[in-house]
Amino acid sequence: MRLHILVLLILINAWSLELKAVNSSFYTLKNMLNSRQNEAKVYLPSTGQIGQAIKVLVVAPNAKKITLLASEEQGQALYQSEKTRLAQNYFIVGESQSDKANFEMKLDPEKYQKLKNKNLFFEAIVTYVDSDKDVFKTASFYGSNAAFSNYNAVRVVEAAKDHASAAAMARSFIPGLTGQQQRF
Repeated sequence: MRLHILVLLILINAWSLELKAVNSSFYTLKNMLNSRQNEAKVYLPSTGQIGQAIKVLVVAPNAKKITLLASEEQGQALYQSEKTRLAQNYFIVGESQSDKANFEMKLDPEKYQKLKNKNLFFEAIVTYVDSDKDVFKTASFYGSNAAFSNYNAVRVVEAAKDHASAAAMARSFIPGLTGQQQRF
């Protein structure tokens, strides 16, 4: 009988240790999720068409300022003492004094034609106030489907041409010019 009670006590002790481990794992997961909710996030499309605007959304809870940077090359330049994934020739796309910002960057054909089928790289630097001093942090990247990716590039592609409408227009003009009957 004593042996049964001893085995039972050992099993209960092992089970309680396992519950404590599960409980601490739960709190670790909960803390990770809470920190993810409060981190700065950049929602970036995967492609941008020449002649169109790239629309970027940055959400940074409790931020004082958001700065969106871009570069044609990757690198390790510093901005406000924060290490970025951009080359030294980065430029500022925009700044916002709020904790949520919609940025647009127009891909002018004459300026960005050389980037056709190449990547344009982005980085968001978020300014927080901590004990009366500014703290700078980089934001995490999410795709346009809101899935975490941390991939900071947008593929620049040529604007799609509407071949169907051009062909229909040609069919409507050419028969009249050649004296043929129009077909639809």
